[in-house]
Amino acid sequence: NIIEMVYQYVNQLMDAEVFAIGIVNADGTKIDFYGTKESEKTLPYHFDELKNENQLSVYCYKTFETIILRDYDTEISKYLSVAPRTAAVGEITKSLIYLPLGTLDKKIGVITVQSFSQNAYTDYHLNILRNIAVYTEIALENADSYQQINKQHDEIKSSLNYASTIQNAILPAQKS
Repeated sequence: NIIEMVYQYVNQLMDAEVFAIGIVNADGTKIDFYGTKESEKTLPYHFDELKNENQLSVYCYKTFETIILRDYDTEISKYLSVAPRTAAVGEITKSLIYLPLGTLDKKIGVITVQSFSQNAYTDYHLNILRNIAVYTEIALENADSYQQINKQHDEIKSSLNYASTIQNAILPAQKS
């Protein structure tokens, strides 16, 4: 699991009381969060709809901007007109970083680390997460490519089985 692997690595390098990777779904309507971690526990699946402009994940994804809040309560208004009073899952954090994943031409989603402490993140942590984000993007693209190759393999195998069935029906059986 890519999320679990990245979480373990990030948690060694910085305060990652909350860690999540959000991937935009196939129809481009929401950011799916599978395996979000909070205090080392896996939270239930949740998503943020891209039409909901009042979510940091959506803001980060749409603007392709980095978000770093050292004090959520005083800095949230830089990004959102109305601060959410509750978290989609888990608890509201005090510090966070959101980074977009992908490129401007091919957006994939977002990665975030969050802390229940104010001023938990510095530029050093931001740079670490940027580097991890690059490797995460590569891992996600490789996983997607692997799934596509497996799908094509299954389709080819199915076609060959179908062709064999037709061949056996048309050609007379050979006598030994």
